[in-house]
Amino acid sequence: MKLQHFRTSIKETIRNHVPNTRFFQKELAKARLREVNRYDEIENEVLSSQRRDDPDFKQQIVKKCIDKWPQKAARVKADCMEKINRAPAYLGRSEDEALLADMLYSFFALGFAAEEYVYYKLENKSVDERQTFLGDRVRFRYHCSLNNLIDSSVFTDKVRTYRRFEPFFKREALEIRNAGDFPAFEQFVKRHPRFVCKNVFEACGRGVRLVDSASCGKTVREQFDEMVSDTKYIVEEVIRQSEIMAAFNDTSVNTVRFVTMTTEDGIETPFSFFRVGAKGSFVDNAGSGGCVSGVDTSCGRIETMGYDEYGSSYVCHPGSGKQFEGFQIPDWDSLVRVAKEAAAKVPGVKIVGWDFAHTDDGWVLVEGNAMSQIGVLQIAYQRGMRADFERFFRKMKPILPL
Repeated sequence: MKLQHFRTSIKETIRNHVPNTRFFQKELAKARLREVNRYDEIENEVLSSQRRDDPDFKQQIVKKCIDKWPQKAARVKADCMEKINRAPAYLGRSEDEALLADMLYSFFALGFAAEEYVYYKLENKSVDERQTFLGDRVRFRYHCSLNNLIDSSVFTDKVRTYRRFEPFFKREALEIRNAGDFPAFEQFVKRHPRFVCKNVFEACGRGVRLVDSASCGKTVREQFDEMVSDTKYIVEEVIRQSEIMAAFNDTSVNTVRFVTMTTEDGIETPFSFFRVGAKGSFVDNAGSGGCVSGVDTSCGRIETMGYDEYGSSYVCHPGSGKQFEGFQIPDWDSLVRVAKEAAAKVPGVKIVGWDFAHTDDGWVLVEGNAMSQIGVLQIAYQRGMRADFERFFRKMKPILPL
């Protein structure tokens, strides 16, 4: 098992055996927040300075961070360079030191990951303008403060997610953990020669692939041994989405990310967005080349153009030509009802992003995410939405006040 997955497995084991009491909920939140609070001094220095938009001041801050956290700075710098080299907006700017410094400044001082810098087009925005966006660090703080992290661990292992919400999945799935699972896997493949294979600890479409067992060039035993030698997997029956949703792109399962928020007013459904994959892709994530569009949650109608991870906009899907804005997502009232039913099963997880796919038999759950990627809405609407989110956060009783 790879080191990263081993560490994740250890963390999951600890969470699963910690008593779910208020004391341990707070202690776990404190432990997780320590991961990001190390940058508080830098963040406070920047936000309290009148020079926070001055290029020389930014350079000073970046140098201080590189000196203090050299290994982290090297990793962030590499991530920034990868994004610069891939983003059309930054074509030919791989040696632009000012751009790279600004991206590092946004990470250490404001908590924006490299991809968010690109997503939200932060380069020419002031610090105050950047602060209107919900960045990764602020999102993580709210996640630790508001959500019961012991309960939310159900979403960090796709097997546990399936077991807790099996009635919403409406399809067969099987955990692949060790050699003893082979007989069950062999029978599963007989029933479902084409199946979806997922790394249970990955996110954002990583570690997800469609397998055609009969034509992949490997025996069933070889397919199984390959999974067991790596990490824990779940294999699932393929979702057969409805024709109306497949019209956008028929190689991916196109989904609605439906956000539920459990507040003092009950389960609220203020935000959602539509995700569709790139032509030829099996996954629908914007981070994997797909597009995202904002949805009017009052009626289920798409109300923005489609945007990819680099901010390029599309009136119509570039593969199918299907127009985004104005499209009415089918059976919307049913989706609202199903999402609320799912959220009611985890009241301690106050912010959940549910991925649902539409089939001829109604909506089926693809996966759930504890507050993951809700900031993607800001790509679809092309504006900072931190205040929009915080309006609901303020109506939640925190596990640990920030």
